[in-house]
Parts: sequence; structure tokens; C-alpha cells
Amino acid sequence: MPKVFIIILNWNGKDDTLTCLDSVQKLNYPNYHVIVVDNGSTDGSADAGIMSGFDMHLSMGQSMSGFSIMTPLLSRILWMC
Repeated sequence: MPKVFIIILNWNGKDDTLTCLDSVQKLNYPNYHVIVVDNGSTDGSADAGIMSGFDMHLSMGQSMSGFSIMTPLLSRILWMC
């Protein structure tokens, strides 16, 4: 089975992101890697995501004006995986 990357974007959506991560754990597909991209949340999202037990890259953007600016960063993350 080919490796699949699941990219979850977050900004101050801790509860929604944790719900999404919980759903990902229930997948019936063994070859995936989760990447959570956080856009400088201030609601504790970063800490909550790390504590969920996923093997993930958490990329913190600071003072970004939108996730479209994160595209070059995502490209670098995917290149490293």
C-alpha cells in the first residue's frame, strides 16, 4: 500500500483538531503519516496535538496572514519525510 500523508490545518481549533485526530486513529489503512500544521494558535492546540500520541510534525506559523503562506513550509516538510 502506498504511503499517504494526512495534513491537518489548525488555528485555535483545539477541540476540532483533537476530534479529527481521533478519527484518523480509526482508519483502516496502515501506511499513513499525520502532519498537523498550526498557524500560531493561542488556545493550547499545539500542546494538545502532541499529547494525543501521534507521530507528527507540528509546524508553528507566527503572525501569518493565512495558510496559503504555509505552502512552501509544507513542501519542505513533505520533502523531509
